[in-house]
Amino acid sequence: MKENGWIERISLSIRPPSLEDNRGDLDRLLFSIRPIVGDCKIDMPLDLISKIPNFLRSYHYKTDILYFKDDNILKIIDLFPAGFNLPLYGIAIDLGTSNIALSLIDIVKGKEIYFQNILNPQIKVGPDILSRIHFAEDNRKLAELQEMVIDAINREIEDMIHKIGIKREHLVGMSVAGNTTMSHLFLSLDPHWICREPYIPCANRFPILRAKELGIFINQNAPVFIFPNVGSYLGGDIISGIFSLGLEGSERLFCFIDVGTNAEIVIGSREWMIGCAGAAGPALEGGVGNIGMMAGKGVIDRISYDANEDRFKIHLIGEGSPKGLCGSAMIDLISELFLYGFLDERGRFVKERCKERLEYREDEIRFFILRPGEFYSLNEGLYITQAEVDSLIRSKAAMYTILRTITKMLDIDFNDIHRFYIAGSFGSYMNPRSAINIGMLPDIPIERFKVCGNTSLEGAKRLFFERDGIRRIYSIRDNITYVELNVNQEFMNLFSGAKFLPHTDISLFPSVKKRLSSVLR
Repeated sequence: MKENGWIERISLSIRPPSLEDNRGDLDRLLFSIRPIVGDCKIDMPLDLISKIPNFLRSYHYKTDILYFKDDNILKIIDLFPAGFNLPLYGIAIDLGTSNIALSLIDIVKGKEIYFQNILNPQIKVGPDILSRIHFAEDNRKLAELQEMVIDAINREIEDMIHKIGIKREHLVGMSVAGNTTMSHLFLSLDPHWICREPYIPCANRFPILRAKELGIFINQNAPVFIFPNVGSYLGGDIISGIFSLGLEGSERLFCFIDVGTNAEIVIGSREWMIGCAGAAGPALEGGVGNIGMMAGKGVIDRISYDANEDRFKIHLIGEGSPKGLCGSAMIDLISELFLYGFLDERGRFVKERCKERLEYREDEIRFFILRPGEFYSLNEGLYITQAEVDSLIRSKAAMYTILRTITKMLDIDFNDIHRFYIAGSFGSYMNPRSAINIGMLPDIPIERFKVCGNTSLEGAKRLFFERDGIRRIYSIRDNITYVELNVNQEFMNLFSGAKFLPHTDISLFPSVKKRLSSVLR
């Protein structure tokens, strides 16, 4: 077993009872632990205490104890035969607004052995956190939202157990990273005041719970660690991302950007960190109309336009016919449509340029990326609507405005930042060049951007391999100063200018201006 994670093991050889030593079995077990763990409180659930007598006698008073530390309390998870060579697992979860990513970790061998990405079932209530907060006004509805997520996670756990052939009691820990609202709904905590001035969550730091307290179908005494929040819109997913990359130790100025339904940003170094966030909408997670979807088999993740052949070239995840576009492909598409004149600066389709690709319906305007029967023999083709374009432009505008607002507050220039780390559920696929073209990211040298993928999940996974992880996580949280943008007038002023391609002030995007002049429009 890897000995450097937050779940640890003690091997004991306990003196058996006798007529001369008639201490209770629990007492002699605790007496044997004490010299190893020192002066700390030891917590053992009642169901484990009842297990002790038969277990110790069955294994000749030799046992390995699995435990975790919660501040100065040693909390016992389970007893196993001494020197056990059994597989033990942890589950890391990125609890996103749109998607839930689960990773099964073999904590004995120290590696991931299973991964699954599913839709968050709360989407049927609403695509964003505000709709779910309003839905949760009724306590019964709040419990319903929690049940949706717990049930979805339990279904995936059952699937893991049957596919891999593991025992439930060997699932001995869970780490969960999500934004502030998702963490509250996961714990059935009232989110009412998160979206109301002065925007205060119920809690920013959560107790480490036992799985049985949440109804999660793993070892009933397994710990469930929920990453802490910084503020109402800067959650545990950001803490997890910074933890995964080790950015709190950075000597040079960094900017960490997590782009999803909410756009969350932290700028700083090892000396200081400042964070802020704002709603970006579901477009950047592929949650746009009929065309957008999360990354998966049959989904387009990259797209470009070939002017010579007058066709769009696509890249699919896996094989088959395209089903739709994930967030990264949406950014590519808007970039290409703008650069080649299909969209104007306002994000409106240019009729003369689009020609037969444009179709007017009673309730919408459609632009065909792939025309009916083209390439993949799609009967209805593949199209994007004006409403879907508008949605993504609002999302990109929010992203850029948050960046401009926080850098202006700090009196720094984008060029002062050594590295931009791009995270988020679609972060593995995004092309920073396309994001610059549409005015979503600042126009700086492309090598300054590092696309990192799902750092929220990576941080949740890393916890199983770092003994000092929980202390580091809380230290990161405590060292971030949170700035509330909901009452920031500068943000509102800047936002209106960012709702154009790439911006009303084209001088902010000199490389895009140059590219536009070189493309036949």
